Amino acid sequence: MMQMRTRFFPGKRNAIARILRSVFLLIVAVQLGLMISVADHAYAAKTKVPRTVLALFDSTQEGKADRTRIHRYAEMVLNHLGYHLEYVDISAGLPLLSDVPEQSRVITWFDEPVADANTYLDWVVGMVESGARFAIMEHPGIERSRRTGTQHDQLLALFGLQVEGMTSMTFDSKVRFVDRAMYAFEHRLDPILPGYPNIRIIDPDVTAHLMIAPSGEPDARMGSAIVTTGPHGGFVPSGFALFEERDIQRVKWLVNPFAFFEASFSDGLRPIPDVATLSGKRIFFSHIDGDGWNNISDVKGANGENLIAARVALDRIIAPRPGIPVTVGLVAGDVDTELGGNAQSREVARQLYSLPQVEVASHGYTHPYNWQYYEKYDRVAEQSALLSYQDQASSKPYQKIGNMVVDGLGLEAYFTPVIRQVSGDATLPRTYLKEPFSLRHEIRDSLVVAESLAPLGKKAALYQWSGDAEPFADAVRMTRQVPVENINGGDSRFDRLFPSHAYVAPIARPVGSERQIYAANSNEYAYTNRWTGPFHGQILVLETVERTGAPRRLKPFNLYYHIYSAEKVASLTAIEQLLDYGGEGEFIAIRASHYARIADSFFDADITQTGSLQWSVSNRGALQTVRFDDADELSVDMGDSDGVLGYTRFHTSLYVALDGAVPEARISLFRTKKRGNLRRSAYLVESNRSISNLQRGDCKWSFDSQGFGAGEMIWMVPQSGTFQIVAQGQETGIWTENIISEEHKLRVTLPDLGSQSVQFQFKCRGSSDAQTWIE
Repeated sequence: MMQMRTRFFPGKRNAIARILRSVFLLIVAVQLGLMISVADHAYAAKTKVPRTVLALFDSTQEGKADRTRIHRYAEMVLNHLGYHLEYVDISAGLPLLSDVPEQSRVITWFDEPVADANTYLDWVVGMVESGARFAIMEHPGIERSRRTGTQHDQLLALFGLQVEGMTSMTFDSKVRFVDRAMYAFEHRLDPILPGYPNIRIIDPDVTAHLMIAPSGEPDARMGSAIVTTGPHGGFVPSGFALFEERDIQRVKWLVNPFAFFEASFSDGLRPIPDVATLSGKRIFFSHIDGDGWNNISDVKGANGENLIAARVALDRIIAPRPGIPVTVGLVAGDVDTELGGNAQSREVARQLYSLPQVEVASHGYTHPYNWQYYEKYDRVAEQSALLSYQDQASSKPYQKIGNMVVDGLGLEAYFTPVIRQVSGDATLPRTYLKEPFSLRHEIRDSLVVAESLAPLGKKAALYQWSGDAEPFADAVRMTRQVPVENINGGDSRFDRLFPSHAYVAPIARPVGSERQIYAANSNEYAYTNRWTGPFHGQILVLETVERTGAPRRLKPFNLYYHIYSAEKVASLTAIEQLLDYGGEGEFIAIRASHYARIADSFFDADITQTGSLQWSVSNRGALQTVRFDDADELSVDMGDSDGVLGYTRFHTSLYVALDGAVPEARISLFRTKKRGNLRRSAYLVESNRSISNLQRGDCKWSFDSQGFGAGEMIWMVPQSGTFQIVAQGQETGIWTENIISEEHKLRVTLPDLGSQSVQFQFKCRGSSDAQTWIE
C-alpha cells in the first residue's frame, strides 16, 4: 500500500494533493455546517412547542370537567409544566383524528371502562400513529375481561407493555425497584400493597420506575413494571397514583406527577409561560370581597363608638399602606339604600376608591351564593324558598346580623331575622332577593355602581365571583363582554391540614367554552372554619405560600379575604401581619386584575422553536415571564435575543423577563460551560416594579416602569463604575441618584415613586473597565 501511494504522489505532487484534499474537506465541512445550520433553523421554524393537552373524561362517570380528577389533581401540575387543557367529554364522542393536531398530548383518568372499546382503541391507535403521547392514569379505559380483553391488551401494547394476568393477593409481594425521582413522592406505598397487573415490558425503549415481584422471585427484572414511561407516553395502574387516607379524607401523590407528566410527554427543554413571576420576582396581589361591609366591628372608634367593618378595614388595613395595592370588590346591594345600604356605607366606599392603591371591582349586586341555581332561574321557586326560610327564622331568638339593613330601619346591630327580602347566610341562593334575578343586573349594573363611587375616570377592572364561586358559562361570558377580568374560586391550600400538591388548584376553571380565573390562595372563610374560629386562622396561609414557592414556584402570594375580617381583632391582626409580609422585597406587588390578565394570557401564548436553543414567544398578552427548568448550565445570549429584559435564577430554573412592548420576543440560550456567560449590555435581574419598552444604547439604557411603594431593582452591567439614574413621573417629578456598581451588579434602592408610569434613564458616569464580563 505504501509503495502504491508513494508512486502515485511523488515529491511536490504529494504535498499539493494534501493541500487540495484539506481544501476539499474544508469546503465540504463548511457546506455541511451551513446545511445543518439551515436545516436546523428551517426545521425549528416549523416546530411549534406543544402546549395543549387533550383531557379525556366521561361526564356519565364524573359529571362536568371541573369535577374530574384531571382538573382537581393533575391540571395544576400540567399548568406548571406549561400545558393548558382542552377537555373532551367522550360520552359525546371522540374528536375526529383529522381535527386533532399531530403529536398531540393526551391525558386520561377513567374510573370505569369506556362505552365502546373498539372505537376507543381505533382512536388511540390513530393518535399514536400520528405521534401523540399519552399519560394514562389508573384505569386505561378498556377492561381486561372476556369481552374486551383483546382490545385491552392491544391498547397497552401500543405503550410497549404486555399484561400477563393480575396479582390480587399481595401478601407475598414486595417492591423490588423504585425510581426515587419518579415515585414515593409525597407518601410511600402502604406495606400491604394493592392488587396489581402483571406487566412485562416488550419495548426496550420503555422505562420502568416501579417494579413489584413476589418475594420468592430471585430476578427483580422478572417483576411487574407498575409505573412506566416510553416513546408513546406513560402508564400508572389503579391504586398506584394517589394514596388515600380515607379516615381524614385526604390524598397524597405516590407518583411524582411533575416527573411523570414530563417523562410521558417528553417535550424537553422549552420556555414555560410562568404566571407566578414578573420582573424576576414572585408576584404578590391582594383582593377583598365586600361581604360584611356593614357589619359592626369589635374594634371601636376613638370615642368608643361602633364602627362598621368597612370603616375599620379602610382605617386600619388599607389607608396606612399606600405601597401595597389592593382590589376591593363591592357588593352593590350593601350600598344600595333600597336594599342594604345607607349614606355611611356609600361614603366609606368613596373614600376607599379614592386611594391610588385601591382598585375598583365588583363582588356582585345581590350576592349569589349558589350560581348554578341561576343558570335555569325560577322566580316562583326562589320566592317559595324565601317563605320557608322566613318561617324557620321566625321561631329563632334575636341574633346579631350587622349587615342586614331593611325597610328604612337604618344600621342596626340586633334585630329579628324575620326579613322579607334578605338572607343572612347561604341557606337561600343569594343575599338580596327583593327583585327577580338578572344576570345583567348582577354583573354589569354592579360594576356601574362600584365605578360611580370612584373618582371620575377610575374604571372598575375586575369581577370577583361570590358564594360558591362556580358561575355558569353565560355569567363568565358577560364579564368578558363588559369587558373586565374575573377571579375567585380554587381555594388552593398546601399546609399541615392539606399536606399535598393535590390541593393546589390549577390556574383556571373550565366553564363550557369560557374560563374562570381562580384565586391563587384560599381565604379566611376556609381558615376560620366558615367564620366560626379561630379568627386568626388565615395566618396559616403562610405555609401554603412557602410550599408553593419552593422548590417549585407554583403560585404567587395572593392575600384574599373579606371585609368581615375587620370585625374581629384576631382576624384584623392576622391580615395586618400578612400584608406586612407581602410588602417585603421578596415580592413584586401588582393589582389583582393584572394577575387575572397574566393568568388569562397563559392560555393563548404561542411558542415556536427556531433553533436548537432558540425560541420565539408571541401572543402572550400580559404574561411577561417564561421559565426554563433544569437550566443550571444555560444562560441567555442577550446579544442574540430580542424583547428580553433580563433573567434570573431560582433553584434549578432560569426565569426570563420579557418586554411587553415587543410583541414577539426572541430568546437565545447558550451553554455556559462552553463559552462562559458573555454580555456587552445591561440586563435586568429583578425589580419590584414592572418594566417595559427597554431601549439600550452605548453605556446607557432607558425604560418605562410601573409599581407601588419603595423598593429595589438590580441590573447586571458590563462596566464597573458610577451610574447616574434619573426617574421622572407625573406624580413624583424628577428623582436622581448616582450609584456605584459592585462586581458588575447595580443595586438601586428606590423611593416611593407612586403608582403611575415612571420613565427611567441609566447612564455611565465613569468606569473602571469596559470589558465584557463573565458570570
